Amino acid sequence: MANYQFFKHQENKSLVHLDVDSDSFYNEKQQLLTQGFHTHGDTIQAATTEEAYSRARNIMMESVEQYGMAHTGGGLFYFLQGIYELITGKKKKS
Repeated sequence: MANYQFFKHQENKSLVHLDVDSDSFYNEKQQLLTQGFHTHGDTIQAATTEEAYSRARNIMMESVEQYGMAHTGGGLFYFLQGIYELITGKKKKS
């Protein structure tokens, strides 16, 4: 398994990764930071790059959901979604 660190650009929101175990990791990281990227989340351990991106997306979605639950409108949405799931027995896809 490889260790991946993700970086997100502050302006255009592009997402790139680096292999933490690579010999050039620190040099490449510094280059990305200089170009306006910032570290995005913790290091992700995954068997493939695709799996790492999938995990990174899931982490981002969880963050958005937690942010939504922290506010009145978002909390109401998740409350109603929970009621819907309870009544229908169906879990909505996130």
